[in-house]
Amino acid sequence: MPPFARLTFRKEKVYPSECKDPSEYVLAWRSAGAETETSEDIENKNTKECTVNSWTPWSLCSATCGKGIRMRTRVYKNPIKAHLMGCSRQMNEKQFCNAIISVCDDSENFNDLCAATTWAQWTPCSVNCGQGVRSRVRNYLNPMAIKQCHIRLTENQNCTGPAGPNCDLKPDPRCQTTYWSEWSPCSHSCDEGNRIRTRLLYYPENQKFCEHHQLLERENCNVQSCEAFLRMHSAEICNEPVEPGQCEGTFPRYYFNPTKKACMRFTFTGCKGNRNNFHVYNNR
Repeated sequence: MPPFARLTFRKEKVYPSECKDPSEYVLAWRSAGAETETSEDIENKNTKECTVNSWTPWSLCSATCGKGIRMRTRVYKNPIKAHLMGCSRQMNEKQFCNAIISVCDDSENFNDLCAATTWAQWTPCSVNCGQGVRSRVRNYLNPMAIKQCHIRLTENQNCTGPAGPNCDLKPDPRCQTTYWSEWSPCSHSCDEGNRIRTRLLYYPENQKFCEHHQLLERENCNVQSCEAFLRMHSAEICNEPVEPGQCEGTFPRYYFNPTKKACMRFTFTGCKGNRNNFHVYNNR
C-alpha cells in the first residue's frame, strides 16, 4: 500500500542569544535586584546529549546588608556525550539580591557594588636618582566586588629619585643592592595597617660602609573598615564555635553563643582560635 502522506521538517531560523555587556549588570545592580537571564544554546537545547539536570536551589545572598549576588548551577546528565557533541548550554546563573538589612548603616558608598576606599599615600620613588616610578593603591569596600568589578585599584606615576635627576655620579660598588621585593600583605585585615618591602646588599660584609642605603621601606595601607567587615560577616563570625586555642596562656575573652544568643566569657590560650573572640563584652 503506498503511503498516504509524507512529513517533512525544515529549520526556519535560529535565534542566538548574545552575552550581556558587564556594564548592564552594574546598572542593574544600582537600580536594584535585576535578575540575569539564562543564555541558552537554542539549537542543541532539545538534543538528547545536551540535556541537563534541574537547577540547584539559589545560594544565600552574598551580602548581609545592602545588595549582593546569589547563584545556582546545573550539570549535563551525560557530561562525556555533551562534550563530544559540543554542547554549550549555560551551567551557572547569577542573580542580584537584596540582603535582609536593605541599607548598610553609616556608609552610603558601601551600598555601591564597586565602591572603593580613598587612594593610599604614594610609595617612595623606585630609584635613588633619575627617573623612576611610584605607585599607590586602594581597595574595594565590599570584598565581594573583586569578583564582579574591574575598576583600577593600582595607579603608577613617574617620579624623580631623591638624589635628583643626575645619575652621573658612580654609586659605591661596595653597596650594590638587589631589586626591591614585592610589598608584604597589609598588617591588618581591616582598618589602617602597614606593609613593608626589603632589598639586600650583594656584599653583606660591607654593611658598615652602606648605612646610608635604605634596605627597608614601610608604608601605610588602607583596607576596608573593621566596622564594615563585621557588619558583612557578623552572622558568620558569631556562629563559629568557641575555640580556646592551642597555646598555654590564660587570657579572658568573650564569644557569642548562638544557642543562648548571648555573649559568654571563656579563657583564650593566646594562639590559633577563630574570629568569635572579643576582648571586651561590648564588642559583640
